[in-house]
Parts: sequence; C-alpha cells; structure tokens
Amino acid sequence: MPRWFYWVCALAMAVAWLLPYPPVKFAIFAMFGLIFVSFYRTAPERTLFVFLLGMPVLDLIPATMFPLPGLNAETIVIGALFAAGVTSQRQQEQPAPENPFTLPVAYYAIVMAVSGVRSYLSGVGEAAELLASVKNQIFFVFLAPIAFRLIHTEKHLRTALNLIALTCTLVSLHALWLTRDTLLRGLMLERNRAVGLVAGQSNLFGGFLAMMILIFVAVLLGRDLKFRVRLGYMALVAAMGGALLMTLSRGSWLALLLGLSALALLRGARAVAFVLAVALTAPLWLPEKVVERVQHTFQGRQSTDDQLLEDSAQVRLDQWKALPTIVAEAPIFGHGFQSFRHRWARYAADGEPKAAHSMWVEFLAEEGLVGIAAYLWLLGLLGFTALRVWLGRDGGLVRDVALGLMCAILCLALLDTSGTRFRNREVMAYIWVLGGALARFAVERRRKRGDAGTSTAGPTQPDRRRKPTWTRPRRPPDGLQKCSSYISIVASGKS
Repeated sequence: MPRWFYWVCALAMAVAWLLPYPPVKFAIFAMFGLIFVSFYRTAPERTLFVFLLGMPVLDLIPATMFPLPGLNAETIVIGALFAAGVTSQRQQEQPAPENPFTLPVAYYAIVMAVSGVRSYLSGVGEAAELLASVKNQIFFVFLAPIAFRLIHTEKHLRTALNLIALTCTLVSLHALWLTRDTLLRGLMLERNRAVGLVAGQSNLFGGFLAMMILIFVAVLLGRDLKFRVRLGYMALVAAMGGALLMTLSRGSWLALLLGLSALALLRGARAVAFVLAVALTAPLWLPEKVVERVQHTFQGRQSTDDQLLEDSAQVRLDQWKALPTIVAEAPIFGHGFQSFRHRWARYAADGEPKAAHSMWVEFLAEEGLVGIAAYLWLLGLLGFTALRVWLGRDGGLVRDVALGLMCAILCLALLDTSGTRFRNREVMAYIWVLGGALARFAVERRRKRGDAGTSTAGPTQPDRRRKPTWTRPRRPPDGLQKCSSYISIVASGKS
C-alpha cells in the first residue's frame, strides 16, 4: 500500500473522532469509496486491503440507502472484490490455478438458498427478510475464493496481516475505552459487557478476539520478526486479551485456552514458555469480575431448583439434549432456515421460542445432515489447508500464519458448540481471507513441485540416470591404417 494511504486513514479517524456527525461519516465513506475504485484497475489486490481496514464499520452505512431488498454496502463491496479478483487474474502471466474453495462454497450457498426457500414455503417468514438473512450468511464466505485470487505473494500476505492487526488494535482499544467509561459511571459490567465494533454482541465479539489472538500469538512467536515488530504484536495481543476479558464470554475463554494448548503442543518450547508465563501471572492481572463470571456458571441465579447451571448455560445444555429428537423429525434436509426458534418452543420448559445457542445445533436442526456436511466441509478445508502449509518446508510468515489459523479453526469448532460464530459475517471475515490466501500458497507449491517433477523425469526429457561412459575411438589416418595392416600380416606368417 502507498504511504499516503496510511496518512489518509489517520486523518480520517481523527476527523471522525473530533466531528462524530453523520455528514462527516458519509463524506469519509465516499472518500474511501473513491480510493477503492481507483485501486480497481491499477492494483486490484489493494481493494481487498481497503476492505480489511474498513470491515468493522461497513454495517454503519444504513441499508435504507439502497432501494432493493437485501442490498447493502457489504453486498456491493463483496461484488466489487469478486470483480477485482477476476481483473487481477487477467493481469497475471500464468493461468489461474484451480480454486479449492469453488465447490464447497457453491455447495454451501445452494444448501442455504434451498433451506431459505423451504422456510418461505412453510410460512416461517417473509420472502424479503429470508432473502436478506440468507444472503448475509452466504456472501462473506466468498471472501475465501476472492482472497485466493488477490493474495498470491508473501508480500501481499504481510500487508493483509498488518492491516488486520491495525484494525484489531483499534477495535480492541475502542472496546476497552467504552468499558472504562462504563465502570467510571458506576454501572455494572455484567449488564454492560464489551461488545466492540465487530458483530455488536459480546459473545460474538469474544469469539472473534479469541481466534485473532491465536493467529497473532503464532506470528508473535515466529523467529523472523524484528524486535520493533515483535513489540507491536505484543501490544496488540495485550489489547485484544484485555478486550476479551471485558466481554465476559466464558465460551470464548475456554476455546482460547484450548487453542493455546494446541499451539503450545505444535509450536514447541517457545509457545510452552509463553502459555506458562500467562498462566502463572494470571492472579496478578486477572480482574475479579472474570473470576466471578466463571463461578456464576454453577453458583449463579437459577430459575428452578433442579437446574445444575445458571440460565444461559442451562439453555445451551437443554438444546443439546433435545437435538436428537428435533433431528429425528427431519434428519436429511432439516426443518428449514430460521425454523429452530419456533421448533424450540415445543421443547422448552417455559415454552418460549429461542434461537439456537450452538452452530452445530442450528445446522443439524435447520439444514439436517446436508447442512452439517457443508459446515464440516468448509471448516475441514480451512484446517487441512493450514496444516498442509504448516507441514511444508517453507518457513517464515506463511508458516506462522498457517499454524495460527489451524489453532483458530480448532477454537472455532469449540466456540460453535455454545454459540453461532460461524454464521456471523464479521466474526469470520478475516478467517476467510487468511484461509483463501493460504490455499493459494498450498496450490502454488504443489504446482511448482509438479512442474519440477515433469522437467526432470518427463517422457520427452532424456534419461538422466548415471550410465557407463565411453568414447568412440578416433579414426586413424590412412597411412597409419595401412602400416598396421602390413604388420599384422607379417606377424601372422603370411606372405
């Protein structure tokens, strides 16, 4: 990215902070829109970099500005990024490698679209509302194949990671500032948990922070970082960790601990030392509210005497218990998009409809085995792609990001047992981008290996195995040849 872009970003944030009025915000959005368009033809990959920096604030643009139902700023931006990916590929000399995300993303989109149609026919909701909800769940998944086209060098990946780090820092500091203001006004943190600009809900924001922390811890522990850059990543992880604590999201804390354990197991002594240092010093910096939040799970307010857990945790447990019965009613295709809320009212003790508190529960109940297959396919592709890159011989930033993403996918699988992070577009945006970028590195490495094998052992190439060497004797001159013939005749006793 050109240096002037960062100066423009700093100036825009300062103006937005000093003049928080709608006309000023719309002017800033318009300016970055022009920058986005200017990058489209000259450097298409920069359009993705602009998106990475502005992703948390895209939803601040009101959907009422667009007349069509389901159309919003995020839809337009994703469509423009898709076009930029096509343009970028045309500008490259080599043909595009096969995109591994094409088939699973298409399958996921078809499953969700069909599920939405089935819900409309069943009378679950209005057509416009269902269309907008399905579209919002589908569109951000296309960031993976888009990043596969736009991020194809380590320099691109480093730029993307730096912009993600900058955005995560600003979002975390913003959440900490609002939490500080809440506490100074004497309000209770339990009722005013940190929500941040990502997703706008404490548990979703906590899941986002947990996955991003794992990625940046893996990069922080890399061997090739300069001291100044390492200090920057340490400050980033500290800010994100503080914001995560203020979300009071127990599921995010538990998933992060699992991810850090996996990271320590895979990364080695340096990661083990980092995890131990954090664990041993926790009593010195861990807020009392966090300890109370954990204790509240088993000792908090309970609606009935036979409950083992407090209300929110008990709902999650009850939904898992009722899942086999709900799935048995429609095991293959499920009950339809957004149908769980009404279905749950039949099984809840209080008879109130509630949304699914688990991604696994939601997919199995609403899309059945067909839907959970799409979920597992996408998660498996992200995880195995990261594993393939991490096991490769290449070191440096690419391998560190692959290790962090692999642990983040493990964290996500646990997060979704008690929440619905996968379906939230903002929580998953950076995961899709990094997963698509790593898939490009994995495919390019495999293609280079194949080209090397063809060039050394192809059918049109000469056999390079070691053979016995011999030289053809030089033909002697005619006079010497006659002389040697005469000598041989005399030696044989012939006249």
